Amino acid sequence: MASFRDPPNADDAARERRVAIARALVGAPALPQPLPRFGLTLVAVEPEGDGFDLVLGAPSPIARARLAPRSREPFAVDVTIRETQPIAARYRAQTTVIRDRLARAIDDTKWREARTHADALKKLPTGIPLGHFRQLIEGIEEPSGLVRIGFGCNQDCGFCWQSRDWPGYDAAQVRTWIEDLRALGARHLTISGGEPTLDRALVDHVRHAQTLGFESIVIETNAIQIGKRPALASELRDAGLTRAFVSFHSGDAAVSDAATRAPGTHVRTVAGVRALLDAQVHVILNAVVTADTFETLPELPEFISRTFGTRGRFGGVSISVPVPAFDHEVARKVVATPEQVRSALSATIEQAEKHGVLLFGLDGPCGPPLCAFGADRRVTDLSPKGPVSFRIYVDECQRCSVRGSCHGVQREEYALFGPRAVAPIS
Repeated sequence: MASFRDPPNADDAARERRVAIARALVGAPALPQPLPRFGLTLVAVEPEGDGFDLVLGAPSPIARARLAPRSREPFAVDVTIRETQPIAARYRAQTTVIRDRLARAIDDTKWREARTHADALKKLPTGIPLGHFRQLIEGIEEPSGLVRIGFGCNQDCGFCWQSRDWPGYDAAQVRTWIEDLRALGARHLTISGGEPTLDRALVDHVRHAQTLGFESIVIETNAIQIGKRPALASELRDAGLTRAFVSFHSGDAAVSDAATRAPGTHVRTVAGVRALLDAQVHVILNAVVTADTFETLPELPEFISRTFGTRGRFGGVSISVPVPAFDHEVARKVVATPEQVRSALSATIEQAEKHGVLLFGLDGPCGPPLCAFGADRRVTDLSPKGPVSFRIYVDECQRCSVRGSCHGVQREEYALFGPRAVAPIS
């Protein structure tokens, strides 16, 4: 049976790099490393900014020795001891000696070697589940695969579930995963990020997928780069791109730029959508309903009709709700209340009918529960749905007449709003 050919575990590689840093700086052959002369243990070494923290324990962490470069000519480091537990006071004489010895012992050669390992460590995608990089998409009837080629982005949406600082894997590994998805039976491929158009290898990835025989190849993008360089749309089309799924959360530039926390980018996205349509790439817009965008959502169909038209290669608008945001401080501020979502969807469906704009995705795994729009038959066929891992059926769902056609409610949404999150249909 086919499976993913994943790279070596990044966490193992990170441990090796941390040991290499400890070896370069203080000659430690392993971590943790006993320091018997001092009755302490070197528990860990952590790169911090342009310096390093040496975590000292007895044996659990009690203090940190902070190493920072003081001068380059001649090379010197400043060493500062920060006591993190009250018990560290008992070892103050020992940590003072450690501080002085480190300041004398670390030279430019040791520092440069340690920085080399620290730079490599920073590029390792530690703590990021491999499922974030490659997956067979849940809740989709036709076998479809998704690969993320990086998490960097030229917008900073508060509702995004990713960190823009997460590192990724190289182009060869991405192509290996694309091959694996095809071998696992995926007939359709989505290439996502972060923002995939920031990756110079994107066109090559699309071309490679096309040679493997995927029936459709989609990119998830904000189209900003395509707006800056319209020729990219034709390059992607010629490589085999069949569709662009473009983040487009409001027709109001000010609202969009506030939601994406990227001033001036809405106009670029509009230009990018036009370039894709001109290149005969099928375009679907994706609008995420948030506390910032719900008020202008009903205006979106009219804006789309006026700006892009509703025929030809324009496929309509997918409407979704945010998954838990990476920045937990922002999460509560960006999630629209269930009442706001219901009001916005009701009005948006009416406006879409009026302006001839196709809406879909509302009954998909990334949409709201069906009760958020009354299971309106204009936007759902009430086909049977199964559970997905990030959504649940709650007690209130048991008395809903459309439960069998609904993926349920997001766990986090129910935790936030309780029974208000659903409105069972009788």
